[in-house]
Amino acid sequence: LDIVETNRKRIPRLYPRWTDFNYHDPGITFMELFAWLKEVQQYHLDQIGVRNYIKYLKLFGMELKHRQPARTLVMIRGQNRDFMLERGVPLSAGGIVFETARGEQMCKAVIEDICSISGEQRISVRGQLGSDAGKLSFPVFGREPAVGDSVNIAFSDALPAGKTLRFYVEVADDHRIPRNPIGEADFYPLAELKWEYLSVAGWRELTVTRDETWQFIESGRIEFILPEAMAPSPEDGWCWIRAVLSRAEYEVAPVLHSLFLNMAEVSQQETRSLYEDFALDTAGGVQEIVAESYLAKHGLVKIFADIDDGWQEIEEFTAVSRDKEGITAFRFTLPQGTGKVRLVCYQPEFSLKRLAGEAYGFPWQEFDLEATDILYDSLAIMVEEADRPGFYTDWYKVIDFDASGPEDRHYTFYEDSGLICFGDAEHGMAPEGIINLIGFATSLGRAGNIKEGKINRLVNADISAEVINLSPAAGGKDPETLNEGFRRFRQDIREVERAITYRDYEDLVRRTPGLMINNCKAIPVSLIPRRDGSLDENAVSVVVQPYTNAMVQKLNPAYEENIYRQLGGRHLIGTRINVLSPEYVGIDIFVEIAVKPYYRDARERIEEVVNGFFASGVGDFGGTIYYSTIYGLLDTLDCVEEIRSLAIDAQGKGITRTLNGDVMLPQNGIAYMKAAEYVISTAE
Repeated sequence: LDIVETNRKRIPRLYPRWTDFNYHDPGITFMELFAWLKEVQQYHLDQIGVRNYIKYLKLFGMELKHRQPARTLVMIRGQNRDFMLERGVPLSAGGIVFETARGEQMCKAVIEDICSISGEQRISVRGQLGSDAGKLSFPVFGREPAVGDSVNIAFSDALPAGKTLRFYVEVADDHRIPRNPIGEADFYPLAELKWEYLSVAGWRELTVTRDETWQFIESGRIEFILPEAMAPSPEDGWCWIRAVLSRAEYEVAPVLHSLFLNMAEVSQQETRSLYEDFALDTAGGVQEIVAESYLAKHGLVKIFADIDDGWQEIEEFTAVSRDKEGITAFRFTLPQGTGKVRLVCYQPEFSLKRLAGEAYGFPWQEFDLEATDILYDSLAIMVEEADRPGFYTDWYKVIDFDASGPEDRHYTFYEDSGLICFGDAEHGMAPEGIINLIGFATSLGRAGNIKEGKINRLVNADISAEVINLSPAAGGKDPETLNEGFRRFRQDIREVERAITYRDYEDLVRRTPGLMINNCKAIPVSLIPRRDGSLDENAVSVVVQPYTNAMVQKLNPAYEENIYRQLGGRHLIGTRINVLSPEYVGIDIFVEIAVKPYYRDARERIEEVVNGFFASGVGDFGGTIYYSTIYGLLDTLDCVEEIRSLAIDAQGKGITRTLNGDVMLPQNGIAYMKAAEYVISTAE
């Protein structure tokens, strides 16, 4: 109506001879028609669909996160032999299926003792181990770790040699300042360990292939391989492994809460089909491949050979079970010139569903997988070639077909609907042939985050052992919605990734992986001139105070190296970085004070207010200890009658004093109370 009325009022000015504005007039009828068309066009132009928003996120360099399975660790106990727990072994948690994330070597040995040797001090936890004994509070290398200190772990039996073994370590993380997570960051360890095991020939070097704990500062797994057999100690009959400190730069002594040997990482998912590629001798002939997955041993198997850039099925093969090792081998005759083989394993009940359908070469083909709980990363397909029946080629998932050409074998997969979609032969090839699902796993997502103790049964009855998850399953997530994606974008865009301002430098330093930063400050150039009074405008100085249990703690070389790595590549070209240790200024307080006679706790109250003032940090780096502030804190106490004398003395580099008794700290200075003397008398 607004469009019609606006144009009706313009008629006399544009065409004066048009005088009939009633609805029966043909001109008015056409005007109403075109007004309706314009309104429809404006409506459709104003509508933004889901796929448009996804493209906007793509322009920002982001994409929606996919469904993630919940993960946790389970303890395997009660076994009477060493065995291999295959990848993908199903476990039950009241009907919710979990699977082992990788192959795990399980041992009949149990941990008998953990002892720390620090100098002349020896601490043991014998009798406190076990899941029912609660968390330990065990200093791994004593209260003050030093080079040569060691932690020793005793096992009831020898661990199998030549196998990849792992044990899980949980360390204390309840410090007042939390340690920044390390993840995959370029981290310089705070310590170095030399791992050894007791053999017939004495202590020998142990090969540690992965240490997720970073020398006992984070909870995680330590992975190692014994080069040869262990030997029991003649003293106690146990088999020992030890870690000796060869470099120690811990800010706080690591404290062990628990250590377990037979732990397996499990994921809340059910794998219906998976595949694995093997590179083999191109000479052909009889070949053998070894699979270490549960489906390879208990499911159905198909083997394909890579022939002329296409996968052709090998019809005849023999499965050889190696129960003691928990693996299955397959033997077959390989065609001449073949260099790669693909093993596809799937559940028997998935036999009919593994073929998603048959494509006919039309543009924009869609196939419904009839499941909305598929893990995006697990899905993989092969499509039969139209001109070579029986040969399959790999197709690859993409977010969209914007960058796809007519020869690109691409497809998209939509988790919310369970649809796989192909291109229009111009943007993405249009397939023609049978679609074979070779990778397919489902998960409950967020619903898989269960409590501790719920995983209690191995579905595979061949293994006689008890299982239990000591911690809740966490990390399970449903597919991210558009609102959640844009909310994450707004949060990420605020994250500081480049150092421009002084605040940027401080934010980056506080987030240095693996460190615990109590305080830091970027010092303006104008406050630290050269000796001749000029300013070094191409340098940025950052003073950093690490968290520690000690009163005074300067930066150690490991801290400095990690801070330089954190800032390296993130600051302006040509800028030099100076990382400074705090200059600790010890403050001595002398107070002569008269208190009211009926306050019996006067001394405790006076000491509390002074100690609290310095415990709060007094202020930022380079602050001032004001005489009037301390005087005012004491004078306002109800128990104080008169302050007869107050003296403040300071010890440290770069301090200055004012005429009225204030102590001015250097730019990298921070104050702490070194000593206090109180002379308290009762007022008359």
